[in-house]
Amino acid sequence: MLQPVTVATSHDIFYKSGGAGSTGSGKANSSLFYSVPMFLSAKTREAVTKTMYAYASAYGRKDADGVAALLTPEVVGIGSEKGEWVEGRDGYVSAIAREFEGFDDISLEYGDLRIAADGIIAWVATSFEMTVTAEGSVRHLNGVLTAVLMNTWDGWRFVQTHFSVPEGGEE
Repeated sequence: MLQPVTVATSHDIFYKSGGAGSTGSGKANSSLFYSVPMFLSAKTREAVTKTMYAYASAYGRKDADGVAALLTPEVVGIGSEKGEWVEGRDGYVSAIAREFEGFDDISLEYGDLRIAADGIIAWVATSFEMTVTAEGSVRHLNGVLTAVLMNTWDGWRFVQTHFSVPEGGEE
């Protein structure tokens, strides 16, 4: 199990492994590292949450342009299947447009959003349930999502998403 330890800066987080097979001592040298608390303002939490739900809403409407508006030009999208890696807004939008074509209906719901931020960068981790209807059949995909967002002149935008449906995550 990974346990957070002290950080050199708010950008560098070091973990130690407490599990079997650990090869290191797992101890940070206190003369080299110091703790830097990260503060998440209510304004940042609200803005990032709004962007997360705007994504889910656009996705549920099968609105590729709506999703595109929430992405940085250099976005990276990662899935859990082989080959599910796209780079750039155009590639991301093309990939989700192909997904949309295969579904009659789709919804995306998040679990608790775990949000942290430092300056103009925020990261989110959450569980999700995606419900898709295709050819009269309903499927529920339960997985996890991590995302990195950047605060731009146009608001918080996705730099990276990783949707992962583990084996056995489909009902």
